[in-house]
Amino acid sequence: MGAIAYYGQRPTFFLTDDTGAPIPGTGTGNAPFYRAGVYGAWYFGAFDITTAYFHGRDSVFLATATPKSLGIAALPPGSQAPTWNNGLFEAHYTVNPQLILIAKYDMIRMGTPTFNAATGFNPNTGNVDAWTIAYRYYPMMFSRAGLAWHVEYSHLQQKGVSQVFGTSATNTSIFTGLDFDF
Repeated sequence: MGAIAYYGQRPTFFLTDDTGAPIPGTGTGNAPFYRAGVYGAWYFGAFDITTAYFHGRDSVFLATATPKSLGIAALPPGSQAPTWNNGLFEAHYTVNPQLILIAKYDMIRMGTPTFNAATGFNPNTGNVDAWTIAYRYYPMMFSRAGLAWHVEYSHLQQKGVSQVFGTSATNTSIFTGLDFDF
């Protein structure tokens, strides 16, 4: 079990030269952001589960890409500092030392969207659901080298981000690969 916290600041604009081009390394107008969460790994013989929960918040200036400086740009109407929550549930079943079965579910839920509902913005925009099933087979395992064959099927749905306004984008993928370690 554990906890994690990350706090930082990021520039919202850069100083420019006479031509209006940004000068690298001159970021200013810093705005804050943070991420915090807890996680745990739970073992039950050949079965284990990893769980995690995270919360994040960005400054409204970072979320809207608006320079944080008086007189340069105003915030878009209805904009606010976004918050979101992320959860993870991943299970592994070790059939034997050479074969591991995997199931994983990830989700992101917007707590406070960047733009409020009064602007006509759907508050579910940005919500994500993703699940994966996979297996990892080790046909060759020695004390100094190993080969693993990994196969996975993933399904991802993001709410309200499709180019067709207000609809969800869905992605399905199949992956297979070999990992060699020595």
